[in-house]
Order: sequence, then structure tokens, then C-alpha cells
Amino acid sequence: MPPGTLAAFRDHGRARPAITLGLDDARRVFADLARAGVEMPSILKQLKVEALGAFADSFSALMLGIDTKRKAALLRGRYEIAGSGLGKELDRFNVEFQLSGFVSGLWSKKADLWSDDAAEQKRIANRLGGSARPT
Repeated sequence: MPPGTLAAFRDHGRARPAITLGLDDARRVFADLARAGVEMPSILKQLKVEALGAFADSFSALMLGIDTKRKAALLRGRYEIAGSGLGKELDRFNVEFQLSGFVSGLWSKKADLWSDDAAEQKRIANRLGGSARPT
């Protein structure tokens, strides 16, 4: 649930079965709005777009947080997440970078970190003082 929606509910919401309460009053209000020239269908359409966007943004943030925490749990005890506290995107990049094996590949002089081309890998391996080995 988007944080704004949750905050609004905490402020003035009340959990109860209310969908059928006050239907006659609601119909009267909508009729009054129509007579006043308020185009409720277009307003409701825009509200729906904005509400769905807020839920989608909230869901994306939740998934990023879960993914980052999952990767951090995989690394626990093996690596320190250098970007911890500096922002979710930096934390995520650091976790993915460490899980990719790049650093261990660099230390073991893995030429295929730098190029997909076999001939280029051989030249790189010679420069690194190692051997070109496939992934």
C-alpha cells in the first residue's frame, strides 16, 4: 500500500463494511456535480491512473528492497556492502557486483571479463600474465 494512503487511513480512516452505506446520498452528490458541469468520468479516470501509478511505484520500491535484502543475505559473512546507507540503487549495484564474481575474476586474471572475442581474450590474458579461460 502506498505510504500516503496508509498515512491517510491512519489519520481519518475507519475499517468497516461501508460500501453500501449512503448510496442515495452519493447518487445525489454525483447528480449535483453533473448539473454543476463537473465531468466525473474524466476525473475518476485520472484518479484511477494516479492511484494505480502510486501503487505501482510502491510495489517497485518494495520489490527493490526485497531483492537488495535477499542479495545482502546471500553475501552475509562473505562481503561487506560498501554502499550500505548511501542509497538503495548503490546498495543494489554493490550487491550485484559482488555476486557477479567480477572481483574474484579480476584477481584470477580472467580475460573474458574484458571481451567476448576469443582472440582478444588471448591478447588480454598475455598482458595480464594469465591464461584465457572460458566462463
